[in-house]
Amino acid sequence: MGSSSELGTCANIFRVLFVIFNILFIILGIIGFSIGVWQVVAADGSYDFITGSDTVSGAAISIVVNIFVIAIGAVGVLGALFKWRPLLLIYAIVWTILILLGIIGAIISFYYSDNVSAAAEESYRDGWTRAINDYNMTEGATDSVDAFQKTFECCGIDNSSNWVDLRPDYFRNNSFRLPPSCQCSTGENCQSFNIQFQGVDYPQTAYNRGCYQVTVDFFQAYSFISGVVAIIFAIIETFGVFVAIGLICCITSARKKEIV
Repeated sequence: MGSSSELGTCANIFRVLFVIFNILFIILGIIGFSIGVWQVVAADGSYDFITGSDTVSGAAISIVVNIFVIAIGAVGVLGALFKWRPLLLIYAIVWTILILLGIIGAIISFYYSDNVSAAAEESYRDGWTRAINDYNMTEGATDSVDAFQKTFECCGIDNSSNWVDLRPDYFRNNSFRLPPSCQCSTGENCQSFNIQFQGVDYPQTAYNRGCYQVTVDFFQAYSFISGVVAIIFAIIETFGVFVAIGLICCITSARKKEIV
């Protein structure tokens, strides 16, 4: 394998930077893996009211992806430390493929940041309808709706009247009041108004915008951020690929000199 001095000072500097670069990737992968495991362990089958999908599925995907990142980072570290050209070549090829996939993913994310499909819109609306219907009857729906409405300062699907239309029983049993997570005292989205129920007006002070559009806006913003992150990672990965190729060339050149 030869000593590190055979590569030359410049090549050794690149090799050290390359090792540090991949160790950071491994650390990030471990953090992401840990978060994914925590999500799986902590998941209690809560109601995913927006898409109806299983939160654990997303966590499982995160675990697999981060295991892959850790493995490729380890391949890069081993290849650089022991000057194994095959490992560095595998590293460069795999990251090149990931860069292309990342760019494709970024393009898709940017597209969805400006466009939400009709199927997705229907899924969001159906999810909110199910969540309101299950509110105060299942813990998952109640916690999810309350958290979303309070965090994003919204109430109902299109507006607060959806609570009266979909859950007249809850409105009646709640002393003709909207859910606590809808109620507010001050703020840009806080407004006083009357809700009519069975011909009677009941005063409310609650958020004046519906959660459906907030949900759409949230996922569009999330898609845009995902696209930006994918581009940043692609740039970082490109740096890693070029360094790997440079190390392969340095190792090949050094071994040719050994033969001579």
